[in-house]
Amino acid sequence: MVTEVERARREGEAALECARGEQAALRSLANAARLLKGNPELHALRVLQALAASPGKVPPTLVLGAGALLPTGSAAPDAAFED
Repeated sequence: MVTEVERARREGEAALECARGEQAALRSLANAARLLKGNPELHALRVLQALAASPGKVPPTLVLGAGALLPTGSAAPDAAFED
């Protein structure tokens, strides 16, 4: 009986710690989004950092040009190129 209570207490503490970690991660993401929204230069710098190749890895591919980003709600990829 005591062992079951102790196990349940440990599981509860582990779940609480997990929830605290998730809350901290969400708070960090919200703060980063707020910073990027208010600072376009910071956003551009972050994009450049993401595009930089890591040692020993293949560099990411960047596609630029008309139609590279589809408008929201388009039904098909060709919808962006209709005349």
